[in-house]
Amino acid sequence: MKYIIVGKDGLSSALAYALKNEGNDVYFYKQKEEASDILKGYVNIIEDWEEIKDDVDCIIFEDTGFGTRADELKEEGYWVVGASSFCDKLETDREFGTEIAKKMDVSIPEVKSFSSFEEGKEFLDSKEGAGKRWVIKFNGVAGNIKDLLYISEMDDNKDLLKMFDFYSNHWKPEYGKVDFVLQEYIEGIELGITGFFNGECFIMPYYIDREYKRWLAGDLSVNTGQEGEVQYWIPKPTKFFKKTLYKLEDDLKKAKYVGVFNVNGILDSKGNYWFLEFTPRFGYNSQSIEIEVFKKNGYKALDWMKYDKMNIKELWAMGVLITVPPYPNSSPDLYLSVGKGLPLLKTPKEGFYPHDLEYKDEEWITGGVLGYVCSVCGVGDGLEEVRKEVYKRAEEIILPKKQYRIDIGEKNPFEGVKI
Repeated sequence: MKYIIVGKDGLSSALAYALKNEGNDVYFYKQKEEASDILKGYVNIIEDWEEIKDDVDCIIFEDTGFGTRADELKEEGYWVVGASSFCDKLETDREFGTEIAKKMDVSIPEVKSFSSFEEGKEFLDSKEGAGKRWVIKFNGVAGNIKDLLYISEMDDNKDLLKMFDFYSNHWKPEYGKVDFVLQEYIEGIELGITGFFNGECFIMPYYIDREYKRWLAGDLSVNTGQEGEVQYWIPKPTKFFKKTLYKLEDDLKKAKYVGVFNVNGILDSKGNYWFLEFTPRFGYNSQSIEIEVFKKNGYKALDWMKYDKMNIKELWAMGVLITVPPYPNSSPDLYLSVGKGLPLLKTPKEGFYPHDLEYKDEEWITGGVLGYVCSVCGVGDGLEEVRKEVYKRAEEIILPKKQYRIDIGEKNPFEGVKI
């Protein structure tokens, strides 16, 4: 088979790596020049994916922003995975996403939209805004910059009011226009539910997930998006599945979507599930863990598209991200002097997936601009055994300046959760 993977930052490096190892021809296009060396020397790096689209069997879009073109290609008869304009809007337009979420049997936090920080400050100072804690989430390009998200820690939102001044003073033109929502803060367990949609339905199994989004152990420091993840895979539809993912099947079928789909929310102490957001695309580093689960159960990375059910029992899976400085700071110049070009001298035989790496002279060296080097993953019957396996693999990696969180999966994140 021949595949093109199309994206902005090369975030589907794990999928490209797996498809290549399965014996396929893989062409990798990254919109951003600074990502051009990711997986260079291992798969085919291309500068114009449209030029060769007729020479491949499948076009994979790894990120949002390509939905309109993906829809056109589907109408023209191309085999397209991972994008639609409907799904783009779900993720980038939080108001629209909230309206679609009302189709599920979930609770919806109060959400208010704003186009200026002064408007946000006036709302927090009003009777309507007082008495609740709020979370600020940005739309558009700024929504992809995870460290802009902020959860108020004070009941009077004084800290969030100060953050509005910070945002106003540090706003950059590349973020686009100011466009954000304030979402009511809900106390509870953050819990995702992820499924694989084959164009007609969600296949079984699906899984629930806990993402560790902050850089330092103990969930401290900046929000990076993900430093590791614990997944619990479930082989048959449950009440939880039927209340959430199942309710969206008609919309996804109408959109001709084929891909991974995630709902993220908060499970409160009373058992109510509160919707937060959709992630209708490949996840990172969720992708690495998913591929490892399929591989360990005798399936290939994209086999889920062929089935409505796969022979995978209940199991635990986990992954940890390995990085180098100056990550999580995004500084290309500093990365060039302290992190880029470092040798990855040893990797574990199993559960290894490359990210910001170049393959040169039959060796891996760090590439890209982020220092987001690789993931190590594990799969098994119990969380503790999987955790030991993953951290053993992390210790086996020989990489100067490597850094990673050491507390992923330390406690069962789904203790008491009824699915």
